[in-house]
Amino acid sequence: SSIVRTAGAFATVNYSFDNRYMLDGSYRVDGSSNFASKQRVSSFWAVGVRWNLMNEKFMNRKIFDNLALKANIGTTGNQNFTKSQATSLYSFLTASYGGYFGAIISTLGNPDLKGQITYNRNIGAEGTLFGNKFNFDVNYYYNTTQGNLTEITIAPSIGFSSYKTNMGDLT
Repeated sequence: SSIVRTAGAFATVNYSFDNRYMLDGSYRVDGSSNFASKQRVSSFWAVGVRWNLMNEKFMNRKIFDNLALKANIGTTGNQNFTKSQATSLYSFLTASYGGYFGAIISTLGNPDLKGQITYNRNIGAEGTLFGNKFNFDVNYYYNTTQGNLTEITIAPSIGFSSYKTNMGDLT
């Protein structure tokens, strides 16, 4: 139960026009044996754009040495749970009971459990002024994590007091 297998693939695309307008994109697919049986694979993506204002004819080169506007949006994820939280595990009895051998459930897994997904959004500006004497990088970001891993209390008559599930968002 402690061996974890992972596999993944990704692709990226980059485009630049006249060193003024730039576009980047990426896509990634990850699979893990830690993920629950109903969610073995997760995909993540990102898109970013950049405008190098310094390469425009209207820019005042006496003040600015470099100036660019940028924006991006994308997703990231994690697998911050153990296999026993996603998959029910059983223990086999070493002694017979009434002449029979058997198994008991030792951990209650959630087959719908999946990794949290964070949506990252960013817009910003960066530049250099006055002969490279003053640098700035200003960013505004807004991130949202969906499907936070939460411990849910259940009826003790089931044989367990709680289990993990995806519930709630965080901004």
